[in-house]
Amino acid sequence: MGLIPPFYTARYMEVHCPVLSFIWLSSGIGVVVWTLLGSLLGRHNYVERQTPNVDVAFWQDRSIDGSWWPKLAPQPSSYCGMNYSVKYSEGQLSSRWGSDHIPCIRPANEPGRYMYTLPNEVRVAFSLAEGSDPQYNSSNVSLYEGIERSTIVFEVSFSTSRESVQHVPNCRVVGASLENTNASFPSRYTQLLPGKDYGEGYLMLSVEDVLLAAGRHFDDLGSEGANPLRLSGLEVVARVDIRNYNVPFRWPLMWNPFGLVPASQTDCTVSLSVLRDNFNVVQWFYEGKRPVGLQHGLRLFVVGTGSIG
Repeated sequence: MGLIPPFYTARYMEVHCPVLSFIWLSSGIGVVVWTLLGSLLGRHNYVERQTPNVDVAFWQDRSIDGSWWPKLAPQPSSYCGMNYSVKYSEGQLSSRWGSDHIPCIRPANEPGRYMYTLPNEVRVAFSLAEGSDPQYNSSNVSLYEGIERSTIVFEVSFSTSRESVQHVPNCRVVGASLENTNASFPSRYTQLLPGKDYGEGYLMLSVEDVLLAAGRHFDDLGSEGANPLRLSGLEVVARVDIRNYNVPFRWPLMWNPFGLVPASQTDCTVSLSVLRDNFNVVQWFYEGKRPVGLQHGLRLFVVGTGSIG
């Protein structure tokens, strides 16, 4: 009985009851142990964390039907021949951009460049305007038919002062179109490349997938003169979040005889959101110093964040 301390009431009266003293002692030990477990295993406070430098490389790959350019029906798509025009005026000057009948160009039949990749950025052309002032005064406007079916491959890498990882596999995409953020937008990589030509777990999305994950669609309208996004393009931000030691009570040790998910496993999440949906210039074309055309389309750029232990 001397090993168990006495139990004290709220009035500091000493009560020598082994049962109450044991309950009091057990409760105190339980609180201390739970606090330590919650801090060490729940929050993984035993690791030093760093913010990683995130980089994403992009490249174009085959379309969603397996061919390089999508296989289109002999008849033009329903959006070919759309009617859209907007007027601009400044003082006595006025101009008109658009046409009553905007035809389509099939990239497979028109050699050219439709996707531009930069560090942490990719641009995809949706339409072409030609003329001496193609941004504000052009009636020679065309759409790129089926460009939404082309795919973009994401290769996510990161570096800290301790390590450098060339490729983070199995990134999952969440966005405004997903009501449950625990769900992910499926990658097309294993479907289109069952042989895993590039390696394990690459993220591959069609251009249409990017818009859908950002909560938009090609047939939606933008905020500048009710512009169709299929014609004007838009800017989308991809927030790439890389973390480990972030899920409570994952297995913390290198020794893992039961094959549990280790706390050191890197989780990669890509969330897409629309930055602006006005006319977005992708590429200018010149003859000498004189502009002769431009492409409007998608600009997708990356913002990296995370915590690596």
